[in-house]
Amino acid sequence: KATVSVLNCCGCVKTSPRRVQAAVSTMGLLQGALSVLALAGGAARAGVATHRVGCGAGAFAKFLDAAAPFDHDVVIELHGVCTERMDLHRLLQLRASPAHHVTLRGGVHSGGVHLDAGRWVPAAMPSGAAGYTYNLTGLGIEDYGSFVNGGLGHCAHTKLELFADGYPMTLARHPNVNSSSAAGYNGPWMEWSYAVADPAAANASFVTSDAALAALMKGNPRGNRVWAHGFWHYGWADNYVEVLNATVAGAGARLAFNASTPPVYDTVLPGAKFYAVNAPALLDAPGEYWIDEAAETLYYIPPSHTALGSAYLNVGTGPLIAIPPNTANLTLEDLAVTHGRGVGIAGAGLTDVTVRNVTATHLGQDGVTFSGATRCTFDGIAVAHTGCRAAYFEGGDAATLDGAGTRVTNGDMGFYSRRTRTYQPGIFFGGVGLTFVNNSIHDAPHQGMSGGGNDMLIEKNAFRRLCWEVTDSSAFYIGRSWVHRGGMVRGNYFEDVVHIEPTHLGAPSIQAMYLDDEQSGWALVDNVVVNAMAGVLVGGGRDNNVTGNQFRQIQTYAIHFDNRGMGWQLAMCSPGGLLRQQLYDVDYQRPPYATAYPKIVGTLEDRPCVPVGNVFENNHASECPPGYKGLIDRTPDVVASWSSVWGANNTSC
Repeated sequence: KATVSVLNCCGCVKTSPRRVQAAVSTMGLLQGALSVLALAGGAARAGVATHRVGCGAGAFAKFLDAAAPFDHDVVIELHGVCTERMDLHRLLQLRASPAHHVTLRGGVHSGGVHLDAGRWVPAAMPSGAAGYTYNLTGLGIEDYGSFVNGGLGHCAHTKLELFADGYPMTLARHPNVNSSSAAGYNGPWMEWSYAVADPAAANASFVTSDAALAALMKGNPRGNRVWAHGFWHYGWADNYVEVLNATVAGAGARLAFNASTPPVYDTVLPGAKFYAVNAPALLDAPGEYWIDEAAETLYYIPPSHTALGSAYLNVGTGPLIAIPPNTANLTLEDLAVTHGRGVGIAGAGLTDVTVRNVTATHLGQDGVTFSGATRCTFDGIAVAHTGCRAAYFEGGDAATLDGAGTRVTNGDMGFYSRRTRTYQPGIFFGGVGLTFVNNSIHDAPHQGMSGGGNDMLIEKNAFRRLCWEVTDSSAFYIGRSWVHRGGMVRGNYFEDVVHIEPTHLGAPSIQAMYLDDEQSGWALVDNVVVNAMAGVLVGGGRDNNVTGNQFRQIQTYAIHFDNRGMGWQLAMCSPGGLLRQQLYDVDYQRPPYATAYPKIVGTLEDRPCVPVGNVFENNHASECPPGYKGLIDRTPDVVASWSSVWGANNTSC
């Protein structure tokens, strides 16, 4: 079991990928200490010229100024901490031909500002607690950013963050994070306030039983925006609402919010969990900080074991490394990106691009995002401590079903989804014909992998400690499509896919693999699931294959199978519904879809809302804990009545 960090960092775990820690240590040693100018010329070898370029003092720009056009493959080796953006567009324009391959290797690419240990001043915090202040004047911070309200799965926050000792600190909040290491993985570390029934509620307010929040706005400076971050309507959907004021309401408090920043799904239900954040009155626990933007002053209560000299602010915005659109024949390798408010590395329209042995950490948004990726290789990417997704990969052509031929291998995605807690997976996938092999995805409040698309291969990946904060969710998720077919989820390992924090809104089910809302045409084969609420959920879809899976320590049913299209979700598969429109959009009775997926052709002639054609065979459950209910929640007769197959499945408990 993982151990919760005592650094009070909203659910981060005090373990991390080895390369992530190495990058953080390297940055700490090198920040501000290196200013190596570009070395003249390069060492030619076998048609490749290698140039060693230092970071700092405009060295990369000076190298470009002096460089002649390349008529050969080129390797650029970077050394040190690179706080200046690499102008990759200009570098690639130096090629005599796009066929010449450029490799960019090395360097720690940082958008961070190191806070000098000698400039911290002991001071009382606005709450009265003891801590330190830091004058941010002169650090070049043009704006401090903000949280963004957004809808379901929206994550575009730009709020500046503080990191120390290699971990994110916590913006002042209530209730405080449970930072006790004794809580461990099996106990909650995100603490919450809860909304209560409020018959007299106005459209833009709600009542909580947490009376302490009545003083939320006390001492709040003009212009400082206070927020409440919560799961307002469902246990699988969160967002931020701006709090305008807080008043006493009986034994609790009423929070009025800005009507232009409404809760996701518009209403606050009784039992909704939330916390208030970014008010000076809330700064009262080790590991918390708050910034008085008008006064350009950082307030901070450091954890007892954390050195003040280890603190960084992630000031940089935008991608720290931006690959120009439509780039071909480029390699990024053996480098790190860290301490940015946006994305670590981003690129679109890529062909024959390789990203290898790269670390992305301490970022406000996604770690890496690559779209339109054709014949690309993404190998050994490690991502940790991102505010949104760890990684996004998309490629291929859905109209022609031409596959991307892109591979994502040997990655490590963990401790992501810090700021928006739902629909920010470790890996988001989309398009046609991508392969994901031997990746480790772990330690997050919601999904491990999710997305959509055709002919995906998800094989031999490990999913651990996921969905700890949500309801009705899964480690692997895809849903709502009759045309996104041909996917194979094979030989993967799932462990500890359970919610461990209180949840009150929505169906409580958490499963390892989820084919949601009539998703059709996928195969879940030879996977191992250990310690999950449920193993597989097939939610009304067609032509799915669930075969040869091993389920151990399952808390309810190993397999859930339903016919929602015949009941509460009838509209989606009926004339005018989303699923039928998808068929028409791809001209499903003609190539390429008709030839790639022959069963799709007769969808509307064969009871379209009935979950026909599913196969459940050779699945096995064992090590059944108390409360285990069985291998499937339907009788064989019911499965057969839906023209699906149940055979040679067994339980040994």
